[in-house]
Amino acid sequence: MYKSYICLEGYCDVSESLSGYTECTGKEDSLAQCEGLQWTTYWPLYGRPTGIRCYGDYRPFEVKQTLNKTHEGEIKLTKDGEDYKICATLWDDIHARAVCKSLGYSDGSAKYIRATRYVRYSGEKMIGTMYCGRGADNMYQCFHSGWNSYDKECFNALPLTAAVKCIL
Repeated sequence: MYKSYICLEGYCDVSESLSGYTECTGKEDSLAQCEGLQWTTYWPLYGRPTGIRCYGDYRPFEVKQTLNKTHEGEIKLTKDGEDYKICATLWDDIHARAVCKSLGYSDGSAKYIRATRYVRYSGEKMIGTMYCGRGADNMYQCFHSGWNSYDKECFNALPLTAAVKCIL
């Protein structure tokens, strides 16, 4: 199944697919937490691309309003009363647009905030990587690498956390 098809209908940017056997229990916060998850850039020879269609208004987290008067700011997701910053490894305008729409804005662009290289040891909670398809209308149509996860890519180069500039 394609990354960008997760809980998303309409046009999707198809670049990677799941390969092999992936098993989910239904208790995961994201597909990235399922057993046997492996992404590949080629289509498996034995099958066709598939997808998931999600129903209902399930919201496992909230997008925290942290924007200033100019509608700019760092992005934080709140789950069970805990705030999580997002690593900006793959952060772009597609992700920013989904965040801004979640907050009631019409559009948005990606910004970055320099993080401390040692954020992993600071007690701050992080989401390693967020994935949104091109047609995502809000953050609930995106998935991520897991709550309080750290991607090596996030802290090996310039450590950046995700931010946005939203448009009314």
